Amino acid sequence: MRMENKVYTIKGTKQYNPLYNAQLGVIDEDKYTLITNNFSIEWSINHDLRLRAQLGLQKKNSTSDNYLPADHTTFATATDSDSYFRKGKYTYGTGEDINIDANVTLSYSKIFHEKHQLYAGFDYSIAQKKNHFYTFIVEGFPDGKLDFIGNALQYEKNGVPKGTEELSRRVGFTGNVNYIYNNRYFMDLSFRVDGSSLFGTKNKFAPFWSAGIGWNVHNEKFMQNQNIVNNLRIRGSYGETGSQQFSSYQALSTFQSYTGKRYIIWNGSELMGLGNEKLKWQVTKQLNGGVEVGLFDGRLSASFDIYSKKTSNLLSQMDLPLANGFSSYVDNVGEVKNTGYEAMISGYLMRDTHRNIIWSMTAKLAYTKNEITKLSEAIKRQNELYKSKDVEINQLLYEGYAQNSIWAVPSMGIDPSTGYEIFLDKNGNITDKWNSSDKRYFGVDEPKYRGNISTYFAWKDLSVNLSFAYQWGGQQYNETLLNKVEVTNGEIDKNNVDSRVLKKRWQYIGDVKPYKGYGSVETKATSRFVMDDNVFQFQSASVEYRLHSDFLRDKWKVETISIGANMSDIFYISSIKRERGTSYPFARRLALTLSLMF
Repeated sequence: MRMENKVYTIKGTKQYNPLYNAQLGVIDEDKYTLITNNFSIEWSINHDLRLRAQLGLQKKNSTSDNYLPADHTTFATATDSDSYFRKGKYTYGTGEDINIDANVTLSYSKIFHEKHQLYAGFDYSIAQKKNHFYTFIVEGFPDGKLDFIGNALQYEKNGVPKGTEELSRRVGFTGNVNYIYNNRYFMDLSFRVDGSSLFGTKNKFAPFWSAGIGWNVHNEKFMQNQNIVNNLRIRGSYGETGSQQFSSYQALSTFQSYTGKRYIIWNGSELMGLGNEKLKWQVTKQLNGGVEVGLFDGRLSASFDIYSKKTSNLLSQMDLPLANGFSSYVDNVGEVKNTGYEAMISGYLMRDTHRNIIWSMTAKLAYTKNEITKLSEAIKRQNELYKSKDVEINQLLYEGYAQNSIWAVPSMGIDPSTGYEIFLDKNGNITDKWNSSDKRYFGVDEPKYRGNISTYFAWKDLSVNLSFAYQWGGQQYNETLLNKVEVTNGEIDKNNVDSRVLKKRWQYIGDVKPYKGYGSVETKATSRFVMDDNVFQFQSASVEYRLHSDFLRDKWKVETISIGANMSDIFYISSIKRERGTSYPFARRLALTLSLMF
């Protein structure tokens, strides 16, 4: 059935019917083809010396098509003669990504006098990433059924083809030595030099190193005459790693040529980005220590690891006044310290080999904390400038606080007599004026503790796997309340909203409600929407039964028939009521599988 109602009216305002557009021949699709090839060759020069070479190639071709026919409500206001024949638009994009990775490794491995194990290696690696993407728009499709791009009357009015391209190269040299004595003590040493085209000419290369030691206590003589501890290992390490968390050309001031204006026969150029030739590698120095133990013939095992890492030359965007021509550039702005630990315990609740029954359980817990220990003076000035302008700020960075801290103006709730929100200013006074400089710290947008619990049960040919996850100790700014509940009048007229818009918002004098009255002013960062984020999730469950018999083998030549079922995201319990799956993929999935082995 064709819907003819293109326009409907709400409160005297014309709105276009989205169901009308849904019935048209709209095209909106993305496709890609990915080809991956990995090649390796190895030469055993002698019994102890080997040379290995690897080459990896990956090519991805992608296309995108977006077609809006002339009847689409986008063109409802196109009524004059010129725009009428420009109705209908097709946007086509095509691109290519090519990644190349190659490395050559020379390794030496030798056992001396049955107690000394030595490994030494040298690795040379290179990599290149190159991509481009082109987009162009054509318009003028007189008939909605003629959705082939070649049917367009012309290119977009005053439009030009657009494109992006990116190229980066990396090279690395690594040497490492591993030594084990009598399978009791071990040591690792490595040194690496990395170079990347992403950085300025003076900082392209950076050295990194690491060292680790360990002790297999269970192989000591004093551990031989007991049957409780099967495995006991103590280990520790220290190392440095580098990262480059930004796109190409951030260290370079790049230009773009344009042909729309020229002087006689010469084309002009314009600056595309403000480069920073002083950019350095973001360096992380990490200290680790851990212990792992296995008890009672493998029935129970546990491990505990603790770490402390410090990241210097932290990379971040720096804002600029628009008078510079650009809103931001990338710079090294400070240092961050991360500390934490990870614990794991795993064991068999049942391990009956005679009756073929196995039931095991594993639990993991991780704790993490990060703190900004140093900031550049430029970042400090930027923070104060943000607050003085009395505008909404997405992120504030302060020494002594976490990177992802939540800053908001303290809220005293909704005034029953007016329906407006009441705040506390920086001096502790009650006010009805929201001011950015009154923002305070209200938690961290990351859980302090997280982990998972899994269990496996098997009885003969039947097996069951269950997995749960949990987290607590963090906070979230509940965006659902802003986007669907405490919305402006204009949003209520146009978009779908939560039922709490009618039930929980202030409407009359004396109403005691959690959300302010209707109006045209958007809600800014307030502590009302900062909530503790505690979650327990049933992640997945799977059941499988394997069927095998002499009849299947002799009659059908089938060794095994496996029947299985798998469910994901079975339930999700959270201390925050919010939307899931509207801005990112989410699905409660059930899959049934049947496989035969011949």
